[in-house]
Amino acid sequence: IALNSTDPYMSELLIDGMARLTSTDALLLIALSCLILGTVVLARNPLESLLRIGVLHLILVGLLIVPVVAKFQQTPVKEAALMARDFEEPIVMWRTDMPSFTTYRGIVTPKREPEAGDLVFTRVGRVDLERVHEVLYRNGGILLVRFP
Repeated sequence: IALNSTDPYMSELLIDGMARLTSTDALLLIALSCLILGTVVLARNPLESLLRIGVLHLILVGLLIVPVVAKFQQTPVKEAALMARDFEEPIVMWRTDMPSFTTYRGIVTPKREPEAGDLVFTRVGRVDLERVHEVLYRNGGILLVRFP
């Protein structure tokens, strides 16, 4: 999926997310998927099997998929924001809307066009890396860059 995506941010996010998937997460996903499949295959009472599948699906999504996706989507934003605390240059959010960056950083990050010398928080694919002086952080589709 990640390799076929036309969105560079989504591609990097999915590739990074798969790298962050722990063996415990994978085992839980496989186990719950097998339980759901087994419930479908061994169903005697359709209504009862639908209820079981619903409960297992709720567990799968609520306890595994949502937390894992949230973790691999927010971790790069948090890492970039914590790194940004160490810089004294102005930092702007450009061509993206991720309020959690401001929350993790602890300082309001204005959304505007970058000016010379600004540090820019953005997503991969939203900035021409040829124009960038230095890439300070790049992970999971998130960029913190310095403009010349």
